Amino acid sequence: MDVFNLTMKIPYVLMVLIGVTLTLQLYVGGLNTLSIDIDSYNEGKYRSAVVLENTLSVQENSSEVLGYNYDHRRAVTPIEFYTNNANDEDEIGYMKNGNDCYIPRVAGLDGENFGFYIRKTDSHSSVNLDCTSRPGGRSETVFSPVLLERAGDPVPARLYIYEK
Repeated sequence: MDVFNLTMKIPYVLMVLIGVTLTLQLYVGGLNTLSIDIDSYNEGKYRSAVVLENTLSVQENSSEVLGYNYDHRRAVTPIEFYTNNANDEDEIGYMKNGNDCYIPRVAGLDGENFGFYIRKTDSHSSVNLDCTSRPGGRSETVFSPVLLERAGDPVPARLYIYEK
């Protein structure tokens, strides 16, 4: 081998060594677990967001019984879901599992895996809502504005869903 051929192969050898070094750093250095962490990091928030969407889309079939025009829009729900403590699952309202509030007719919001709390955004409203405080020691929440339909003016509020 002459010197010219040897010097022409040095860049190729360096490129191969750099490629092998980067590949080893990815697998030996632990960066392969980084992708696993990225995939599972937002899984809890995603499930909470699905339950929140189910809650915002809850439909009440007996709107004429409640005495107001409920038009089945997203995030417009009857106020009875947040003021009536229901005794059975067929009744309009919320139920409690310890300190955790849930609505039985909402898919996923079962009081065992997910719960909710609600806060009015209009401080001048005289409506008394139940389940307004978050039970301690809970994970992060997802939230959305919601309009609570009632016989008088609607009540603006913010609905929070948390994973237990």
